Amino acid sequence: SIELPAVAGWQRSADTPAITWSPRATGAGHRLLGRYSASDGATVDVFVALYAAQDDGREASAAGEGALVPGTQWRWLDTGPVIAGANSDYLLADGHVKRLARTSYRSGNVLTDSAMRLKLAAMADRMMLRHQPTMMLILSAEDQGGADAAASIAKFRQAMGDEGEWMDRIAGLR
Repeated sequence: SIELPAVAGWQRSADTPAITWSPRATGAGHRLLGRYSASDGATVDVFVALYAAQDDGREASAAGEGALVPGTQWRWLDTGPVIAGANSDYLLADGHVKRLARTSYRSGNVLTDSAMRLKLAAMADRMMLRHQPTMMLILSAEDQGGADAAASIAKFRQAMGDEGEWMDRIAGLR
């Protein structure tokens, strides 16, 4: 059993997004999707997927996995701002709801935004007979009501502390 932890200065929120957004994590053993809000009105959606292993049909970084799910209202709009250690993309739904999604992966001590680096880490683990779970973390926010999605995500990310350690705590590795 895994759960989203408390984050200093943020509260879990029961509010829902303007348009349903639910990332894809085929083959993940656990998936969590929750919303956090801050006293200044900023909101961030947090998606975590935990994979026991990376192999065919269970690859966190495979095409069609992650923040942009084919066949939904969401479409890719543009590359998001450069964020160290994460991929960042703007998504658009219904022609007016804009969402920023920041994606990173964790396997063992590797924290990366690179699908290739994740794949290489998984291959090295198999060759060394190490069993390392893999996690996908997506921090996402909508640009709405004057709230800047990038600023909301940056504020939440800072409150999390060390991202790798935060992910490891969720997975029960620390």
